Amino acid sequence: MESRRPTPCVRASEVPSSPEAVEPSEAYSEDGVDVSLIRWMLELGPKERLEAAQDMIDTVWMLREAAEA
Repeated sequence: MESRRPTPCVRASEVPSSPEAVEPSEAYSEDGVDVSLIRWMLELGPKERLEAAQDMIDTVWMLREAAEA
């Protein structure tokens, strides 16, 4: 398997400069799902969503490789 250099999960450009005030009742669904993450992902364009997903995959591989070392 090819080893790739992982990239950060969150890019500096994706960090909100001032997070919106969200009521706790609005942040989570009845099932306990953090809907703010879903809203954030839906605000991204298709390319940005793929980049975020790839960053998460790279992080998982990095953690697996570190655990094997």
